[in-house]
Amino acid sequence: MENYKVKVRYTFEGWFEIEAGSEQQAREIALRDCGFVIGGNIHTSNSMHVKNWEFGVHPETKILSAKQVEQSAESDE
Repeated sequence: MENYKVKVRYTFEGWFEIEAGSEQQAREIALRDCGFVIGGNIHTSNSMHVKNWEFGVHPETKILSAKQVEQSAESDE
């Protein structure tokens, strides 16, 4: 058996409902105050302006590359 390094991209898509004075301000709030951490949840640090959100729980998966990992001489023994 061989070892392979497989580069993968997971994409989650959804929306945040943000109360703001302009589209630009809403974008800035989303960029600065909303996020996701693997092992955690979609979250916001700005509950005053971010009112709601919805994201799917299953990401789109894309395989970017797959390359065989060279084995060292020590692992062949």
